[in-house]
Amino acid sequence: MKPGSCRESSFERTGLNKPGLRVNLAALLRRTLQRIRSITEDFHLVLHTSPSSSHPSKNLGYWKTIDEDYHWHIEILPVIASKARSYTFKEVYYSPVSSESAVKQLREAKING
Repeated sequence: MKPGSCRESSFERTGLNKPGLRVNLAALLRRTLQRIRSITEDFHLVLHTSPSSSHPSKNLGYWKTIDEDYHWHIEILPVIASKARSYTFKEVYYSPVSSESAVKQLREAKING
């Protein structure tokens, strides 16, 4: 990882050296979810983070550069009526709502605070 970079492979380590970072993330996520919930209650929120380095897996021993190769991230995915179950690693779903339409709806959504 480059010096000064805020890219982190593990969600659990994020913000350890930057007080307030998790609080800011929580506030952003709260506002985002309020907007989404003003439109629908049906969505999946998925946190992708690297495997725990505190308890290394023998199966993942080949990934020695995970901190340089990966970054944690959050995905918010729509629930498609015909696919209203958990997503798996290999599945891809088509959403009938265009990105532009979704962005417009979310920007116009009224939220508290």
